[in-house]
Amino acid sequence: MTIKLIATDMDGTLLDQRGQLDLPRLEKILDQLDQRDIRFVIATGNEVHRMRQLLEHLASRVVLVVANGARIFENNKLIQAQTWDDAMVDKALVHFKGRECRDQFVVTSMNGSFVKEGTVFTDLEKFMTPEMIEKLYQRTNFVDELNSDLFGGVLKMSMVVGEERSSSVLQEINDLFDGRVRAVSSGYGCIDILQAGVHKAWGLEELL
Repeated sequence: MTIKLIATDMDGTLLDQRGQLDLPRLEKILDQLDQRDIRFVIATGNEVHRMRQLLEHLASRVVLVVANGARIFENNKLIQAQTWDDAMVDKALVHFKGRECRDQFVVTSMNGSFVKEGTVFTDLEKFMTPEMIEKLYQRTNFVDELNSDLFGGVLKMSMVVGEERSSSVLQEINDLFDGRVRAVSSGYGCIDILQAGVHKAWGLEELL
């Protein structure tokens, strides 16, 4: 069998417990893979900005399947994106109105990440350095109201509800959308809300 591609996740896989990446080691691996004409792919729930921050000068040497498969970048260029139906976006915004700050509700879109003004992200120190947390706040758009006109297409939504509420909120969201949108746990009491059928494995299949 000829290996043509190697794919990995980030959190708990390529990253250490502090969310750090061993860039010198990865660069040596990429050099060896290039010699064998093997592509290296990272499939992750993170968005492209954090990936470029982590990978630094190596970002253009890997293929990025980000936002749980919703976007694919090669050589730092977008080659595919899958966005939500407008009706689903509006339904979610109406449903979560009034609890955006409490639940740390984030809309990840083609135009960046949007949250309601007043939102404070908790527990980030579990998997990010202080520098990463500061940059996250800098590149996040804090707005008075979340409005679909801002987004240019939604890739996914996410929430932080705590371990004790995670199961009930997962059920709430999955009941709300009748299978067209799926909520999944991403650990630490965090929930990703994804278009049904769009996930990391789907993104990898599209890439292949």
